[in-house]
Amino acid sequence: DDLDWIGISTKVVKFSGGEPFMSTLMPKVLQKLIDVKNLNAMIKIHTNMVFDTKLLDKIIPLLKQFESKIQFSMSIDGFGDVAKFCRPGWTDEKFLNNYRRLRLEFPTAFFNVNWTLTSVSIFGLADTITFCRSERILNPGLQLAKLAPVEEKESASYISHTVLKREVIVKELEKSRISVLSEPKLVKILDNFIDLCLSHFKQDVFYPHELDVLQEDCKLRGMSNFFEK
Repeated sequence: DDLDWIGISTKVVKFSGGEPFMSTLMPKVLQKLIDVKNLNAMIKIHTNMVFDTKLLDKIIPLLKQFESKIQFSMSIDGFGDVAKFCRPGWTDEKFLNNYRRLRLEFPTAFFNVNWTLTSVSIFGLADTITFCRSERILNPGLQLAKLAPVEEKESASYISHTVLKREVIVKELEKSRISVLSEPKLVKILDNFIDLCLSHFKQDVFYPHELDVLQEDCKLRGMSNFFEK
């Protein structure tokens, strides 16, 4: 753990995954910043908010030193079954407990949401956007995963991979838009994202997961089968 790169002139420190709150390095880096009296550094933390809450007890006192210069970027696929499918160990309760505690401890910090479109997360977008509206997170980051047009499949091995129909993408995007019509800023974000998707996905797309494995996984976990849609 060579931390010699940290000094009084360090302007930004970014923690990302794995899960930074589970890293033993994070408190060491924060302590080093404190030791060199650099409390003006911007602290950026990319987290999925799904970790043992006890880990916050060690980190919060250190982060308090930088309170006005902290950014929390939360990676979310959705809530409920969609989130459980995408992130092993996820529970809505765990996410919300950690999020609410950090919100309480750091009222001046910046919180944002990052969501990436995949063949599973598309079914969690509406819940993600609803969460953003309720928490006044009005500029969520929406992005595309590396999906490819079906006609670009070059190998027979792709035949059993998940095919996400364009009409499903459009339907879920529109459902998400309707859910936040009362919030113009979120509507604008979604309108731009819908335009991006419509220009990018002119046909059905595939995502590199074995469809039969995913369907069986849904059954084993007692979840609804998103892929029947």
